[in-house]
Amino acid sequence: MKTLKERFPQTKLKSRITPADPPKNLPKDAKWLSGHGQGIWFHITKPESLSKNEFRVKRIALDGVIDCDRVFKAEESVNFDLSKEYEIGHISHCQKCTIIQNNNKFEIIMDREYNESI
Repeated sequence: MKTLKERFPQTKLKSRITPADPPKNLPKDAKWLSGHGQGIWFHITKPESLSKNEFRVKRIALDGVIDCDRVFKAEESVNFDLSKEYEIGHISHCQKCTIIQNNNKFEIIMDREYNESI
């Protein structure tokens, strides 16, 4: 897999607060996380095949490349409701996502790769 520098050679890889034009394949409900380098999009869904505290998380780069597509788990005590407004917070990556919802901050942790056939 190419690095950000290889995929965006024209960029000086400094902090990006707001995204450039979103990639064409970006779901409408994806969330932007600004940061060092380019920043990144996260798309969280709740397929029926997953248990109550499991979520599908895709991390999508500025060019539309999906960096990871995995199942993340929340602690049983966490009440994360995708139908309500939330933000992606720092630190978030392909192993852990920080979620902020209703003034509560919690983490969901990567459990496994997502497999649509399951």
